[in-house]
Order: sequence, then structure tokens, then C-alpha cells
Amino acid sequence: MEEADPSLGTIRFIVSFSSEQEIAKAGLSRQLIRLQNGSLGALMIWMIFISAGVALIQRFRWIIYIFGAFLIRLRLCRAVISVV
Repeated sequence: MEEADPSLGTIRFIVSFSSEQEIAKAGLSRQLIRLQNGSLGALMIWMIFISAGVALIQRFRWIIYIFGAFLIRLRLCRAVISVV
């Protein structure tokens, strides 16, 4: 008999618990359901963008200078806005 992957059970639990029916059974309001789904969606999008950035940096080392220039520009814009 093959051993089951323990992470597979965790993934199934998270997926089943995040479904609206399971959360509704737990007695949470619709607002909390939307908040949880929105938070999970934002976290997933954040992980996708971080992964894409890491992949770009690994493939094209020079792109880190573009990312750095972008961050410096954002900081300078914020400094100008906070002074005004």
C-alpha cells in the first residue's frame, strides 16, 4: 500500500474549507467570506508576482538595475508628495 503525501491532505483541507458552503456552515457572515476570499486571492497574486520577479532576475541579471531604478523613482516621488 502506498503512503499518501501529507501535503496533499493539507491542500484538500484548505480548498474544501475555503469554499463558500463550508464557511457558511461554520456560521461566518458573507462579509467575512468575501474578506477571506479577497485576502487569499491577494496572497496568491502576491506570490505569483514574487515568483515572476525571481525568475526574471535569475534569467536576466541586468534587470535588477531596472527594478532598483523603479524603486528609487517611487521613493523620490513619495518624498516630493510628502513635502507638498
